[in-house]
Amino acid sequence: MKLLYLAAFVPWPARDGDRVRAMLTLRAVARRHPVYGFFLDPDGAGIPPEIRRLCVDAVALPLPRARLALGAMRARLGGTSVHAGAFWWASAQRKLDVTAGRWNPDAVHVHRLRMIPYAEPLCRPYAFDATDCLTAYYREALASRFDERRARLRGWRRIYAALDLPALRRAERAATRGATVTLVTTPLERDRLRTVAGGGRVEVVPNGVDLGYWSFRPGPRNGPLVFLGNLGYPPNEAGLLWLLERVAPRLARNRRVEIIGGGVTARLRRAARRCPLRV
Repeated sequence: MKLLYLAAFVPWPARDGDRVRAMLTLRAVARRHPVYGFFLDPDGAGIPPEIRRLCVDAVALPLPRARLALGAMRARLGGTSVHAGAFWWASAQRKLDVTAGRWNPDAVHVHRLRMIPYAEPLCRPYAFDATDCLTAYYREALASRFDERRARLRGWRRIYAALDLPALRRAERAATRGATVTLVTTPLERDRLRTVAGGGRVEVVPNGVDLGYWSFRPGPRNGPLVFLGNLGYPPNEAGLLWLLERVAPRLARNRRVEIIGGGVTARLRRAARRCPLRV
């Protein structure tokens, strides 16, 4: 079966969680099926050899940041979800239509909600990798009262989420119902998305680790615990708070924690100062 793989970025180098999942998925499907990649390319990086080796053919379409801003404005003024619609552009759709006509894929793999607007006009069955339920994430992050362990959106992100939530819910529901199968990372996200969608097949495909790249090498037993990621992303902050407040007190005092990333919050800084380990 020929598969068309759609993503809003070129998934190499796999420098963040979204790209790691996309790259692992691309490798998995390429083992069993001929894959044709259509990628938006906000970074202007083109198609690297790591992607070409996995795809029969691939296209990276430049998408300037200014065009993303215009796409977000168009989606907002049109009453559609900014998250789902900001990456769609008519010229990119025309390019995809022509390219898909040449490749003639049997099905489409759609990475994240922002590429659904490109997949739907192709009129082919599609698998939708939602990764997580954005509607539930926005709802919880915006809630005024919830578990103290959970992080919340702040500043402009909070305003954006509040404005986009109703349209996002409609887009997520429609994408899940229209997909042959929707993929998420955990059973919790599966249950959340089933509630939002009210129908559709939702399956769990956990995140993985590339053991070829992250090969094990023995090191000192008291080496640091390292977290690398976006520290302003609420699920990351919540996980780090759990690590610093619940796990660290149970570890030997000669261990240390290294946290690397942008967007660190005041709450996370306070937890680091209170931690019994050196952070």
